[in-house]
Amino acid sequence: IGTLSTLQQKKIKRLLAFSSITHVGFILIGFTSSNINNIQYILFYVLIYIVTNINLWTLYQSLIINNKHIKYLVQLSNIFKINKIIAFIIVINVFSLAGIPPLAGFFSKFFIFLSALKNNYFSLIFFSILISIISSVYYLKIIKIIFFDKPQEKNILLAPINKFNSYVLIINTEIILLFFLFPDIFLTKLHKYYLYFLI
Repeated sequence: IGTLSTLQQKKIKRLLAFSSITHVGFILIGFTSSNINNIQYILFYVLIYIVTNINLWTLYQSLIINNKHIKYLVQLSNIFKINKIIAFIIVINVFSLAGIPPLAGFFSKFFIFLSALKNNYFSLIFFSILISIISSVYYLKIIKIIFFDKPQEKNILLAPINKFNSYVLIINTEIILLFFLFPDIFLTKLHKYYLYFLI
């Protein structure tokens, strides 16, 4: 439902809202197993999803084009030529949500699918992978708009992002980028935290 609804959205806010329904579905897959070790995989998925969404919502609130806050996807058209750093941050976060390797979003989905695989839920995994592939369509649509679509207005003025939001974007994007280099650090910390709360 979340994926099919997202495919029809033109507003950024609604796209992010409906895509969250899809990701909640992926999170629930982790609860199909009675193995307590799945908790760390669920927490990891939630953590990466929160980090990625903080970035995208921060961008949504921060991007002001021609003195107007952005609302529609088409307003991101050709933003790569205006500000390459912002375009790069959007691409990294969108690819992570889509589960493109080697970003953190790929590993979060992989561990969730692995937990279902251990319980022989093959049909569920197949359906989930299919939904993930379909959902990548609207993520790729965002990339297309950023890099290839022509802007609706000739003169585009992009307001600078304040320092606090800039730090949030940089730190969170680094987390998404660097996870594949140091996956053990993240998973070990999560394992310790959930064991602490269980005790």
